[in-house]
Amino acid sequence: MISRLVTMWNEEPLSPQKAAKLVDGLSRFESRVLLEQDNKKVNGKSIMGLLSLQLTKGDSILVRADGRDETAAMEKALDILIKG
Repeated sequence: MISRLVTMWNEEPLSPQKAAKLVDGLSRFESRVLLEQDNKKVNGKSIMGLLSLQLTKGDSILVRADGRDETAAMEKALDILIKG
């Protein structure tokens, strides 16, 4: 299992479009990806879970990936969360 702390820096909150892009990107991986904020854990492959976090600029989230392709899954998650 690997984990990374990410701070949201975009001016806009996590939009449904960006959440869908994250779900689509992560669905290609076998590994389980969780996003955690304030003791709330959601599946990174669940659009409703992601939107329930209501992430906005300045929020910090912990991204955890666990599985055979966890490194690639983490890279994809960070790429989408940080760069869009």
